[in-house]
Amino acid sequence: MWIVFQKSDQKVVGTTPDSELDPSKEVALGEVVGRLVDPGDPAEYDALQIAERGRLFAIADAIAFGRAFVRPGKSGALEVVDEKPETYRLVATTDAKESHPVDGAALIPGDGESFVTIQIAKVDERGKALERKKDADTFWLRTDHGTLRDDKGEQEIRSLKLASGKAVFRLYSEKAKRLATVHIFNADQYLRDTAVRVEFT
Repeated sequence: MWIVFQKSDQKVVGTTPDSELDPSKEVALGEVVGRLVDPGDPAEYDALQIAERGRLFAIADAIAFGRAFVRPGKSGALEVVDEKPETYRLVATTDAKESHPVDGAALIPGDGESFVTIQIAKVDERGKALERKKDADTFWLRTDHGTLRDDKGEQEIRSLKLASGKAVFRLYSEKAKRLATVHIFNADQYLRDTAVRVEFT
């Protein structure tokens, strides 16, 4: 089997079928690159032949989920490795003084003036808060009720950027009794989204 990868970042983009007889390298490159949606220049790709079937089974999931890369091994020869990326998540908390006894939703008066402050933190897989300068992800906000404003309440917002893994904003109530859900989402597939519920009482 041939493993086809991009020369620029060495990410595996596909393979030839697992069979007793492998095609030539040129044919393998043509077959795999030809199946890509937007391949670009064929010269941007290379191929590595893998003969050990046991190794192929071990990396099948990595290839299927786009986690496989070609890297120099201990002997210096190229090999395919599973580089599972770190995943993170956003955690939302509020400064609400009261919360619903059953589902824990924050409670604030439905008077159109009251607000709750919502803090966002980026944490790793173990729940440890990340406070690095590079943790400056942009995330978007969407609510079905109420008004989203910055941390000082001065202007309406639709998105925010983390500063060292943290951000703060406000949700103002409406003049009605209802339950609002604020969705906090982003474009990074390795950063899980979150949501927070606030009831206007």
